Amino acid sequence: MGGLLSIFMWVAPLRHALQKQARRVMIKRAEAALGSSSTAKYTGLGQDFWDSQRREVEDSSLVYPSYYTREYHGYPDGNLCWNAAYEAEVMSKVASMKAEPNCPPNEAEKILRDKYMTAIRNAIDLGSVTPTTKVLDMACGIGNSTYSLANEFPDAEVYGLDLSPYFLSIAKYRSKENEKYSKITWTHAAAENTPWEENSFDFISLVGTTHEIPASVMPTLLQEIYRLLKAGGNVAIIDVDAENIKKMPGFIYALFKSTEPDMDDFLTLNLPKSLSATGFTNIKEDKTSINRRVLTVATKPAQ
Repeated sequence: MGGLLSIFMWVAPLRHALQKQARRVMIKRAEAALGSSSTAKYTGLGQDFWDSQRREVEDSSLVYPSYYTREYHGYPDGNLCWNAAYEAEVMSKVASMKAEPNCPPNEAEKILRDKYMTAIRNAIDLGSVTPTTKVLDMACGIGNSTYSLANEFPDAEVYGLDLSPYFLSIAKYRSKENEKYSKITWTHAAAENTPWEENSFDFISLVGTTHEIPASVMPTLLQEIYRLLKAGGNVAIIDVDAENIKKMPGFIYALFKSTEPDMDDFLTLNLPKSLSATGFTNIKEDKTSINRRVLTVATKPAQ
């Protein structure tokens, strides 16, 4: 059955229809549990409004790397479309509810994000924050992890970077709902090719992204993180636990991989070894503090 399903999933119209239906079911169930529709609050503002928001954050000269123009998460245009951006908030809540199944649905995401920051604090020293501290959330999506950084570093300069101007539009719009997020700087660029000078940041986070990076791009991404960090600066990387994915039955993995084209690369990624090869030290892995997630931290050596 797994082999037949794998072949079936390569038939684009059938694959798209199945993925769309599965996404609708997940969103409907999540919104029923949450008692509200985050998707409707965005679509209700109208296309003209969102197109104007996109123009505010978009670097129109940016050339997208080929890996980013593929299908992702069941969207034919990947993260380069409004549907993916509109639905990102509820899909994030779906993932949080799976990670925290015993929590009230409306509290699951906050609890999970708090666990992220607690685990990071326990792994590295975050106590030396000053008003000149600069922190970067790479591949920030619609800003969930960026807001966590702003909460953790209220006196720092906080930056959110993403390759999707659609996601950045949602992130910037949501930041207006809370004064503490109003000073976040949103940047449209690839994580492996950023516009900043070397030694620019004290702390960099990368959440839920390494499973979406091709093996051919990963070394360049880690080198860019190393370049951007100041000497003594730290990086924290959080993603799903590959060991749980490896336990999936073949036909379930075939369905999953149809929405995650770089999953095979992720399952063979040895992140601590890759960080070490890049030049990082003090590399630590935490597989227990965050449900269904792995935290990896590392330091750029002081010079």
